[in-house]
Amino acid sequence: MIVSKLKKFVDRSRFFMRLRNKYYIPFVVKILLSYYRCIAKKNKKIIVHYIYISKTGGTALKYALVQKKRKPLTTRTHIIFIHDHWFTLSDVRPGEQVFFFVRDPVKRFVSRYYQRKKGNAVDWYKNRWSVIDKYIYETYESVNDFVNALCDNIVPEKFKTFIALTGSYSRWLGTTAHIIQKIEDGTIIFVGQQEYLNEDFERLKLLLSIPEQVTLPPVENIKKSNSIPRAFDTSLSDKSVKYLQSYYAKEYEVMNILRQYNLIRPE
Repeated sequence: MIVSKLKKFVDRSRFFMRLRNKYYIPFVVKILLSYYRCIAKKNKKIIVHYIYISKTGGTALKYALVQKKRKPLTTRTHIIFIHDHWFTLSDVRPGEQVFFFVRDPVKRFVSRYYQRKKGNAVDWYKNRWSVIDKYIYETYESVNDFVNALCDNIVPEKFKTFIALTGSYSRWLGTTAHIIQKIEDGTIIFVGQQEYLNEDFERLKLLLSIPEQVTLPPVENIKKSNSIPRAFDTSLSDKSVKYLQSYYAKEYEVMNILRQYNLIRPE
């Protein structure tokens, strides 16, 4: 009983989760990578990494591609590592490749906003709410109310950082110059769009020789864990959209670069 409760506390503790995600998982993965780099060299395969940018379809992709005991998926041409959020473009060695998915920044923010709000009814998420989360969700009924308050500059200064909760693309990809360099040297081989997840996943399978039987999970499985409940109002006023587009200007700049290199669809 005591051991069970202690394990439950460790699993739900923000502190222990940070230790696990920041140190333990990267340490284990780096050991595995050393081993599989030797395997790849011996069998003339290419190591390819999935960079998991938050709110871009990663839950579905991990469901499809993560193997038992977190072993990488090995295909005829590649050894595919599916990473958690800690892995970035800077972690990729020369000669290895990456793929990732992106999403319209405004839609990413709305999705993340309500994912955390939805947790009000889930103990595990509620326990992770910060003081800022609690203030935002108890003060503003909808995402539009919050963004309108930002527009009118009536949100207390210390709570304005909430808008950055989705994480900038630069957190995973670095500067625009770094992204361009990695596109041109062949490191970035594929970029999908969350809005076209199913279609782009099929394109990815062809590119990496992923077996046909590997598929994304049923829509209802993903909806159960990550979708926005219908009761939540996701609509945004024109003023709110313009504010968010301005705030996420750097994210839109990244997407424009990806379009210039034909990695994602034209607007």
